Amino acid sequence: MSPDADPTAGAPLPFVDRLHHDLVTEAGIEAHAPSASLFWSAVGAGLAISFSFLAGAAAAAAVPTSWAGLATAFAYPLGFLIVVGGRYQLFTENTLPPVARVLERLDTVPSLLRLWSIVLVGNLAGALVVGAFLGVPGVLPDPVAEAGLAMLTLDAHVPAFAIFARALLAGWLVAGMVWLIHRMDGSATIPVLWACTAVMPLLHLEHVVVGSVEAAWAVQVGVATPALAARHLLITLAGNTAGGVLLVAILNHARTARAHPDRPRLPWRSWLFGLPLPAPHPDTLHGIQGMSHWWLTARGRHPLPARLYDTPAQMARDARHFGASRLVLHRKDGPVRVIDLARHDH
Repeated sequence: MSPDADPTAGAPLPFVDRLHHDLVTEAGIEAHAPSASLFWSAVGAGLAISFSFLAGAAAAAAVPTSWAGLATAFAYPLGFLIVVGGRYQLFTENTLPPVARVLERLDTVPSLLRLWSIVLVGNLAGALVVGAFLGVPGVLPDPVAEAGLAMLTLDAHVPAFAIFARALLAGWLVAGMVWLIHRMDGSATIPVLWACTAVMPLLHLEHVVVGSVEAAWAVQVGVATPALAARHLLITLAGNTAGGVLLVAILNHARTARAHPDRPRLPWRSWLFGLPLPAPHPDTLHGIQGMSHWWLTARGRHPLPARLYDTPAQMARDARHFGASRLVLHRKDGPVRVIDLARHDH
């Protein structure tokens, strides 16, 4: 079967719509991971992303001054390669897939805020620890430290709007990168990731997690005050979030929403406030086939768990978990089929 084919009905699905569907489905697994797992993965991302600053400064120190900018750009993607390759949780990557699920009303606004809070705190914790460590005298060689100073964008005279605009572009770029590399294999991912992140130091774009490493280091070595660093990072955080959410997630949602008119939706109150769905009937559940997936429901068009399924067998396992004895399959182009879960007839 073609990778862009409908896995349940065999109908072709446009590549962009299939990509959006895959992003939305996989984001649900990460969004509902245990808090401790998310936090430590986020700490790992904060630690790993420091290699963008370190590699950029080391590369700049190794070449003549006139080549320092290009050398920094060449080495800067290293931290992002480690984060993406290790599948760590990075805040700016979480402005696309989880937001797409919320826009589709498959997940709630409180669940998104939970994910963002855990990942952001973990990212900042890892980044600030590394930045402070790098500021200990003797950790960085003098040429690397001097190159690092040249990379800093902390400046009290830079207007807040300029910081916000550069951060917005960075958020847009990183979230767009997530969209591009989602369906690529490892060999194709590296050049795309490198190209998307190498331009960031060339354009002085602001990234809140890399910037946290730089800010903690700058405060530790005495070239910036904590107040200046906090102001810079708060503006950068707002810009990164706006770039990822407004310019990528919402635009991509608008682009693909019409392709899934039958997609299930959480009730508005559950979506906005995280209120629990009505308890399912203990005897019978219904499986509804959409364009590229199935969903499980007890009544109406509201999904029972906010999850999409590729096959009826996957739904049957969850239906048993909810205590149902029958699963009624409603196919798009076929008769209704009743599965007796007690007899394992699926």
